[in-house]
Amino acid sequence: MPFKLKLKKSRHYSVVSNSLFVISVEILDGTTVECTLSSESTGQDCLDVVCQKLSLNQPKFFGLQYISRHSDNNLCWLELDRPIKRQLDKHAKGLCVCLRVMYYVISGVRLFNDEVSRYHYFLQLKQDVIEGRISCTPQQAVELASYSMQAEFGNFDAERHTAHYLKDFQLFPKVCQT
Repeated sequence: MPFKLKLKKSRHYSVVSNSLFVISVEILDGTTVECTLSSESTGQDCLDVVCQKLSLNQPKFFGLQYISRHSDNNLCWLELDRPIKRQLDKHAKGLCVCLRVMYYVISGVRLFNDEVSRYHYFLQLKQDVIEGRISCTPQQAVELASYSMQAEFGNFDAERHTAHYLKDFQLFPKVCQT
């Protein structure tokens, strides 16, 4: 006589061991990656898992940030050589970190031979320019907007990329917009 088991499908699961925990990592494109780590895993271990899942082959430009519980939604850099669980338990609001660009370089695009790394680099650059964390001239803003659009949508196609198609995208710094 077969048993009929009704099991609910869920994205959440319980980690049996006390030495393991699940951390959510928000990626620059707005998606989330979950990582199961041991309590002694370092920030570098978490970054390596995320880079492997994303096929990001140049992790040296990236780091992880968490939301500090001590200040108003201030993002702080995770120390990659220290255990991640201890840092988050002591300083963060929760077990959630964000993948971010740590280092901007003058000839940045030439240093990226990995398309995935280049894509995430430009997503962060675009966000920082739009939010005013990086200031630029209007000419530089136009050039950066063109790079970020190419990173997101590929080469220009006149039939697909019309002015109407692009009108809903925020491309320029908030201070330049009227």
